[in-house]
Amino acid sequence: MKRSALLVTSVILASIPFFAIHSQNEFYTTNPLNNNQEFSMEEGGGSAISGHSFLNFSTQISPMSMVNASWFADITVLDSYGVEFLENRSMGLRFQIDSSLGNSDNWLSQGEIDAFATLAKSKLNWTEAGRNICCLLDEVEFLPSGQQHISVTPPTVGSVDLQNSTWSWSESTLLRGLTDGRTQRILDLSRIGEIVEEVPMTVILPEDWEIKFSPMSEIISGSPRNFTVHRSLAPVAYDIRILIGENDPPSIFTQRFPNTMAHVSLDKTTSLTASCTDGLLETPEVSWTVKKNDSVVRTEDSRFLDINPLEYDFSHGESITFSAICTDSHGTESASTETLTIDSISPTWSWEISTTDGTSTFILENIDGIIEVPSGWDILVKVNSSDNSDLPVIISLISNISDGWQKVGINQKDFQFTVNQGIWVNGAHLSPYDRHQQKEETMFGMTLQLEDDAGNTAVENWQIRVADTMHPTIIMKLSSGGIEQDLDEGIHFLDPINATLIESFDDIDSIHLLSWGVSIDGSIIFEDVNWSQIENFALPEMDVGTHELHIWAIDSSGNRADSTFPVHINPKIGVNLSIAGVEILSSESDEKDSSVMVTVQNEGFDGAILRLCTIDSCSRFYEIPGATIESRSTSVQLQFDLEISNSSVEGITLHWESVSSSEFGQIPVEKEFLKENQTNQINNNLILLLIIGVSALAVFSRRGNLKK
Repeated sequence: MKRSALLVTSVILASIPFFAIHSQNEFYTTNPLNNNQEFSMEEGGGSAISGHSFLNFSTQISPMSMVNASWFADITVLDSYGVEFLENRSMGLRFQIDSSLGNSDNWLSQGEIDAFATLAKSKLNWTEAGRNICCLLDEVEFLPSGQQHISVTPPTVGSVDLQNSTWSWSESTLLRGLTDGRTQRILDLSRIGEIVEEVPMTVILPEDWEIKFSPMSEIISGSPRNFTVHRSLAPVAYDIRILIGENDPPSIFTQRFPNTMAHVSLDKTTSLTASCTDGLLETPEVSWTVKKNDSVVRTEDSRFLDINPLEYDFSHGESITFSAICTDSHGTESASTETLTIDSISPTWSWEISTTDGTSTFILENIDGIIEVPSGWDILVKVNSSDNSDLPVIISLISNISDGWQKVGINQKDFQFTVNQGIWVNGAHLSPYDRHQQKEETMFGMTLQLEDDAGNTAVENWQIRVADTMHPTIIMKLSSGGIEQDLDEGIHFLDPINATLIESFDDIDSIHLLSWGVSIDGSIIFEDVNWSQIENFALPEMDVGTHELHIWAIDSSGNRADSTFPVHINPKIGVNLSIAGVEILSSESDEKDSSVMVTVQNEGFDGAILRLCTIDSCSRFYEIPGATIESRSTSVQLQFDLEISNSSVEGITLHWESVSSSEFGQIPVEKEFLKENQTNQINNNLILLLIIGVSALAVFSRRGNLKK
């Protein structure tokens, strides 16, 4: 593609009369290389390659037109650095000349050196070599438009191993190129491995042209119109593309603080900042101008400007003009101008402050700077404002009740917020010792501020004191035998019970300032006692069942806390058996066969397995459960079938064992108890027969009367 474009371009250039060609002498005298520091490529501690190259656009650049430029290069190379047009480049130039142009005798003669100089001139000639070591414009190579001047200084005569010997050449030529129809030009610089690419290349563009962009901007330095490309630093062997174009004015962006709409405060500082952006390598200069009406009162060569209008004798209603100017290296300017009005009058307002608990609202009057509000209540602030500019007024309610707390409104606003004691009062998050200490009531500030468009403000400040309206917090724990007890599980009858209030606290008062009281099932055991009497106390003995433990505390502000705790008293641990009754039942078929019925009662917490035994035999096993709070006791009836001679039941014993309590034992069924029960049974039978007899006599008597 490039080769085809090159042929087309050659035909076009040959048919167009060449103009504005500088003489070769003028080229040399105007060569800016004389003002550029030469580049050197280090090799083994010395300079392997040094020099500079230069491309100068000598005419203006227009779309679809011919462009004239000049090229110059001056390069010095160590002999140890080989050339690309001879074999064995890695062996160095002196070896190349001796082996390719000489007789390989390790000596460079004058003839061999002259042969190299002649060969170098032909290889360095663009036309003869068919190469372009410079550049392309709009993707088409520049072509020489005149004779190329090449001067070669060959190596010195001597041994092939001669150290620190150099050779050099300089070349110059006039170039011509052709642009296409685009508005911005593409300049491609070759990077194909030539020696000339190892030295910096300076490009000078026409007046009012500049570099716009390059993906390899990191290897480009200088100014927008006169820049240097360090081709040796390119990370890849590929053309270095640069976009160039006519200079555009820089872009300007300004900021002002305060960022008001149309006004500036008379006695406050206004800060302004200007930012300028432009093409690659361009750093525009920034300046500020301040005018009072039409007169300049201040200039500043800086991006930043701080100004207080009062210092320049401005007054209310006058105009102030800020102008920022960005100037690039071509002298092209961009400006940003803003005219504002001086305002020295603060906004006006009216406000009302009230408190509410959600039910009742109290308007506060004659506030002396401190507002006392009960904890948990709301503060309401109603504000109406206006300004002489007829522009919006910003209303801000600011407080240190928490970090960054602020509420904002425009012109008219109703604010409402809740106040509570702060996190620095007593609470469960503190250790018992710390939560028992005296704390101060919460105080915080409240600021109401109005600000108009110019930044003029009106401010009112108050202190808010949060009154103590919170009752103490009662935390009670029970223990028995030094072991904390779960209130839901309860404590057993006759176990010692101790109560502790060590974790209780008041949000403000010291724990020692509280008044305490305790009652159990409505019976007061403590009243109006201090902390030392109530911190730890023993509960009196209580029967099996659920009891109410009521504790109250009153702080110095009269806030009262009442807490009721259920205390469950379970039956006593273990088995507590007793014989509640014995009954002897005789068999109807055989008076000698009888059953002994024994009723056993358990008032203990644990259950047991029971049976009745004599010396010879035992009844089956019976199970009796443990007592509970609800039942208080449990019972079971045991039956023991045996032969009784002459109603003798001596030697019957109740045997029991409890797995849960690891207990066992025996209870004799007392003989007297058995006879008493037996006698009672006989007596009951006699009474029953007597009743039957009396009833029969009455019936017979009635019948006799009827017959008569």
